[in-house]
Amino acid sequence: MIIWKYLTNQFLIATTDNFRKALKLAEFTDSALSQRTSDPFFNAQYLIFHPLYDTLNIAFDKLETQRGTQKGKTTSVEEVIKELSPKKINQWDSAVQAAGIVKGSANYVAIFPNRHKTFQRGDILTRINSVNSLSMAIDLQIPVGAPPTHPLVLLKSDVDIFYTLASDIYTKQQGEISDTGSDSDIVEQARVNAMVGLYAFLGACINKFADNPVVIEPLFDLETLRNIRQRLWQQTIAPSTTKLIVKRTLIPAQQLRLKVDSTKPLIFAFQNLTTKKIIYEEIIYYFMSFCAQLQRTVLFTGRDKG
Repeated sequence: MIIWKYLTNQFLIATTDNFRKALKLAEFTDSALSQRTSDPFFNAQYLIFHPLYDTLNIAFDKLETQRGTQKGKTTSVEEVIKELSPKKINQWDSAVQAAGIVKGSANYVAIFPNRHKTFQRGDILTRINSVNSLSMAIDLQIPVGAPPTHPLVLLKSDVDIFYTLASDIYTKQQGEISDTGSDSDIVEQARVNAMVGLYAFLGACINKFADNPVVIEPLFDLETLRNIRQRLWQQTIAPSTTKLIVKRTLIPAQQLRLKVDSTKPLIFAFQNLTTKKIIYEEIIYYFMSFCAQLQRTVLFTGRDKG
């Protein structure tokens, strides 16, 4: 069964993964309504829709600010890691040798068991933790009762200061990433609410101006709404039936991701329009990617096994 197009919320579909577009659509209609509040109908609609737009606007601004903060924190971490290698590790290596520990000796190897590799390779956290390991290794080489001016004591202090700085910056960055993810979820919910609000307002307008629908057009940003390359298709498949989901031309390496909201297995097929050849793939996970090996126009169909 094909879903009647008027029962599909185009505002919701057109703004999938696009908060900025959702805000633009909502802002346009909110502004149009605010200029018509002298009319009882539009005033009532404005009072309903404006809070939805306002929530989306505030959430989006907060997310943008958070993203900027996260970007700044990421830059700070990258700068610290760049300073670690080769600058700081070379300085520390030289300081170890200046303290009388001969390069290649047992004591030197105890301090740098993997030379400089752990400071230069691996993920950021591993490299930062290597600095802490270096501090502990240096501590084992400091003579008992060594004065604060001892070369290894001074070296350990410098290493500890750097480790504390790097660790703090990294922790803050991870916190910002977590906050950004939470803020993104909030914006997504605000987007859905606002787009449902636009769809509801469109329905109210159709009901109100059914005999003269042309007056509805200036209330919506149709240019932005239509400026989309469709990437999402939704269909409901009845048990033991076959249905066309989408007809598209696929190019080499292009992928399709399927999401099946069902506990029952479904069979999906690619059908070449020229040869009518059917290729079946059994869905055993909720998500699966298919890659077209040749450029061809295909029918993408699904069948519920019942």
